[in-house]
Amino acid sequence: MTSRDDEQERRPGAVLFVYTWDLALAGESDARRKAVGALLTNLHTLRAKEFTSDLFNPEHADTPEGPRPWKYRLDLNFAFPSGGNASTPNPTSTLFLTERLGGNTQVAGTAEFGGADFEITQELLDALFTLTYRDKNDPGLPAPGVTQPSTANETAPAGQNPPPKQ
Repeated sequence: MTSRDDEQERRPGAVLFVYTWDLALAGESDARRKAVGALLTNLHTLRAKEFTSDLFNPEHADTPEGPRPWKYRLDLNFAFPSGGNASTPNPTSTLFLTERLGGNTQVAGTAEFGGADFEITQELLDALFTLTYRDKNDPGLPAPGVTQPSTANETAPAGQNPPPKQ
């Protein structure tokens, strides 16, 4: 270590270690790293695709298909430079999310700003899907050379019943 490094280390308030998202996600797949980046970008400027309710219920989301329970809760802690006043707490925001309700529909809700439920944007939906579903539940494409079972024997010409299954 050089004398300058010694001086930096001993200076009050000196940054000794910076923990970045790149470092935190180094062991994750490229898809998951990109999804976290998209998630952070979308949460930085949260947008609603469409508002579904101007009320918030902590038990469920109000959707056109009826109430849907919240499946996920995302707590966001914001850290702002406080100008040396460590007694000022950082604000926390909570976002509730349903499961994916369709190909391009997932509802979020918050009690903040008077409360609201809203459909999230496709970009945020895709990021959440990658982080919550794909790696655990998606079987992916069949391996090369593996054929899918044929259903040709179960198909009958128009007006006829298919043969019974055995």
